[in-house]
Amino acid sequence: MEKNAISLFEKRILLAICFIGAFLTPFVLSSINIALPAISDDLSLTPKEMADLSVYFLIFSFSLLFPASAAADSFGRIKTIKAGFLIFSFFSVLGAFSNNGFLLMISRAGQGAGSAFIFANVMAVTASAFEKGERGKAIGIISSSVYLGLTLGPFLGGVILKYFSWRFIFQFSAFASFFAYIFSASILKIDFKTEKKFKIAEILIFFFLILIFSFSFSNLSQNMALLFVSSLGLFLFFKADFKKNDIFQIKTILSSKKFIFACSAAFFHYAGSFSLTFIFSLYLQYYLGFSPQKAGTVLFFMPLFMSALSPAAGKLSDKMNPGKLATSGIIISFIGILSAAFLYEQKIYFFILSLCLIGAGFAFFSSPNTNSAMSSLEFKQYSAGSAFLSAVRLLGQNISMVLAGYIMTLMLAEKSIPSDLPAFIKSFKIILLSGAFFLALAAYFSLKRIKNE
Repeated sequence: MEKNAISLFEKRILLAICFIGAFLTPFVLSSINIALPAISDDLSLTPKEMADLSVYFLIFSFSLLFPASAAADSFGRIKTIKAGFLIFSFFSVLGAFSNNGFLLMISRAGQGAGSAFIFANVMAVTASAFEKGERGKAIGIISSSVYLGLTLGPFLGGVILKYFSWRFIFQFSAFASFFAYIFSASILKIDFKTEKKFKIAEILIFFFLILIFSFSFSNLSQNMALLFVSSLGLFLFFKADFKKNDIFQIKTILSSKKFIFACSAAFFHYAGSFSLTFIFSLYLQYYLGFSPQKAGTVLFFMPLFMSALSPAAGKLSDKMNPGKLATSGIIISFIGILSAAFLYEQKIYFFILSLCLIGAGFAFFSSPNTNSAMSSLEFKQYSAGSAFLSAVRLLGQNISMVLAGYIMTLMLAEKSIPSDLPAFIKSFKIILLSGAFFLALAAYFSLKRIKNE
């Protein structure tokens, strides 16, 4: 469907569906982060297994992003998002009834798969429906829904844990995603696709290679051989694909330097910041002794600033250089992370101020950076560009969580957090300082993007 055939009503419905899709994943991720101690107590999970609940989600989400973008170009971008809602709903039901860590890991992997079908295409649909000049505002609204999920996740997660159980988080997720499917299927009849042929054999080969790569990367010490083999397989796959088909259009979108630098900035930004909610939640509950509800209320401030400022940042990126806005956001987050690392023993108000700075930095980075990246592409490249942006984001998030889990395992060994709080605080500071280093790299690539505009 051509963009000029879309009515204002259809644009609003599209925005509503993308808003719901962008809200679900961060809500579940952040609410489960606040519920980790309760889940661990109920299912007897180790610190590594607690981190793996997020890692499994990220691995399957990352591995299916490009297959989902290829499906969107062949069958329809909106239709693919609808499929994502159904998958997410089914595995949320499984999570609600899991009685051991293994089943819960499967549930999280399935939720990650559903998330891939949604997130690979949310920005593609937004870019397809909204022209330059109005796209930044729309992206800002979608970004605000991501941060609204992050805002409500810890707070509602704490409330749910106080009055119900961690299982209710999965039950709510199942209901919300199924409602989103019914809403989109019954109201929205338009779609966007490029009629590109879906080459299932090649796509399956890619999926299994990237899945093996992701699993081996998440446990480097035991899977170096698998990592090497899967890396070699991916190299040979792309070498052959670039010469013939370019199935995922990666070669095409990487011809834009502006897009490359925007993606590089996104990768390092998320590598440095994604594990913050995870480690902050543990710090508040184990080190300061806060209840889950109180910890969720404190963590509320970071995504609150993200959500509140994202629409304004997106709208502003339609009027001024989005690269400069994104760089300023990275610098603000950098200051916030350093202040949290060195002021953690001060009054809680200093910690809340750090959360507010990180949240504001996120808002002024995410929407302008995405607007800059997507506006450098053509209509037929939107699915690939959206998937690639999501891929670098998820790769950064995965590295962030794997690094956090590795540091905690190194510091704590097999001990529980309450039994060795000094070791936990060491891991807390190392994780934050590592995050600040990654943000410095993000700022470097964002500045490179400005020089090439």
